[in-house]
Amino acid sequence: MSKVITTTAPIAIEYLKEYFADKETAYVIDYANSELKGEKLLVYLGNLDLPADIKFETSKDLEEMVLAYASSTFIVNIKSLEFAMLNLLLKNEIGVPLTDELQVLLDHWSIRIKSITL
Repeated sequence: MSKVITTTAPIAIEYLKEYFADKETAYVIDYANSELKGEKLLVYLGNLDLPADIKFETSKDLEEMVLAYASSTFIVNIKSLEFAMLNLLLKNEIGVPLTDELQVLLDHWSIRIKSITL
């Protein structure tokens, strides 16, 4: 069974050491209390390449991160953001009203996804 550490970003050195001692360790980032937000947080987590997810307190914080995630040009595996993107893409397809910024971004993603050969 893996150990899950809830922390802020940047992750304290003593928590990082736990991952190197036990590769089963995973992290949940408390977004509201983290110093790193948006794209900076994605780059940070991507560079560390640790098993991590992000906990959001507000829909505004989640939307901020989804916009950063969907606009990024690098790969980072964050389950909460992957599920949020899938949820928003579904809402976009069925016509649920979204903010203008999200709508433009999701229309772009929808075109990309539809052009992929399966």
